[in-house]
Amino acid sequence: MTSPSIALNMPIPKESEHLPKRIRVAPTTHSLTATRCPTTVVTIANSLIGHNLDREPLQLNPIGSNGQGEMWIVQFPDVTREADGIAAFVDRQINKEGRQPGEILVLAQRRTIGNPIHAALKVRGIPSKSYYQESELDSIVAQERLAIFKLFVNRTDRIALRWLLGMGSSDFRANSYARLREHCEQNGKTPWDTLVALAAGQIQIPHTAHLLQRFHAIQNELHFLGEQTSVIDFVKRWLRAEFTGASELRILVSGLMASAETPEDLLSQILEAVSQPEVPPDVTEVRIMSLHKSKGLSSPIVVIAGCVDGLLPAEPEQGTSIAQRQAHLEEQRRLSMLELPG
Repeated sequence: MTSPSIALNMPIPKESEHLPKRIRVAPTTHSLTATRCPTTVVTIANSLIGHNLDREPLQLNPIGSNGQGEMWIVQFPDVTREADGIAAFVDRQINKEGRQPGEILVLAQRRTIGNPIHAALKVRGIPSKSYYQESELDSIVAQERLAIFKLFVNRTDRIALRWLLGMGSSDFRANSYARLREHCEQNGKTPWDTLVALAAGQIQIPHTAHLLQRFHAIQNELHFLGEQTSVIDFVKRWLRAEFTGASELRILVSGLMASAETPEDLLSQILEAVSQPEVPPDVTEVRIMSLHKSKGLSSPIVVIAGCVDGLLPAEPEQGTSIAQRQAHLEEQRRLSMLELPG
């Protein structure tokens, strides 16, 4: 299997100067301005998120003065040769094009791709640093616990609510949720407020009994967590012994909760620990990290490695229903849209 790499914001070799020019951008009613990204990157991000069905009508607006930027796509026969090829490219940028190591950012969604690149750079004597951490959220149990925590802090978190509502169903309760969404769009209400009204008998939405049953379970869990008396008590309730698949998450939380005054503080620290790299203000090395950890960063040269189906986007677990796979893919697109650096 070939392993493509994508390089952004750099001169394109003559032999790979042509890229598809037809990119679909979904019609939208809301927009955000991409203040740092080249216009090509913004177009790619809009095209990517345009394939999602369950989303806010949102798109990024490019700034023409940022320039188009440049991009090339290179395929390698295996991971080893991809790592060597990226290291050779970085070497050329530093020693022939006059770039500084700190101007180069290498993104690989898994350390199994990032570590060989890190090693290949070291062989060439290029200063580099890896920002990978343990995958505290790899298990479904840990993901469910984090989604509950997010919803506890913010009832309007649509992504967490949608994931929790679909959990445990072979079709992710797609039909029921579609009816809920339709009602929300017609009445201008959030999914959470609509479900609260539905649970209270204030409104009726046909064929949503199973969705409502799942919502009752979510409400009960949130009510139980709401009875906490301290951060320590909250963690005991949230990460109960029955959740055996959250051991790495427990280890992470145990090192954070002492400095958190409220559950909200703790959630903020957890999200920062699993998604934000600790990058010093004066970077002197090539940075290597996952796309998720690159959120908020920018760099003149960005290499995205390991663009293989199943890795980017990540393959869902075996036995996942079609609806769950679709929700998983849409979430990966959301993350990629927000985290493509410029």
